[in-house]
Amino acid sequence: MPDMVQGTRQLWQRTGEALSLFLSRALTADPDDLPLVLEKLRHCLENRFCFEQWVLTRSPVQEIEAHCQDHDGLLADLRDIIAQAQTDGPSGCRSALVAFRDRVNRHLIERDSAVALACTNEALWVKPTDLRRNLALWR
Repeated sequence: MPDMVQGTRQLWQRTGEALSLFLSRALTADPDDLPLVLEKLRHCLENRFCFEQWVLTRSPVQEIEAHCQDHDGLLADLRDIIAQAQTDGPSGCRSALVAFRDRVNRHLIERDSAVALACTNEALWVKPTDLRRNLALWR
């Protein structure tokens, strides 16, 4: 079973890395590429939040509703940034993107302890073959 625990941890780590990558790309994207990068960031964020919700509902973590509200707030902020980028261009949304990146990074750090605890729960173990399939969905 240690492989399955490792699979869950790897999936958690990879989704966090993907979010960080798209946040960095959004801050350095060419004006023409920014809408596509922001859309990929939104998709990545939604996938990560689905995974987080799955983990948190199967773990002894309290206040799951508060975690879901945090997800909704972050997604709403990103939708606002996407709208701002469409009207004001990349330079008009840069400060909002920096603040959003910092907020997402804090969110990821806060959830890492929750998944470390949850990975001991057999219901959360991800088989290594499932890990490869799930990671392919996030590319």
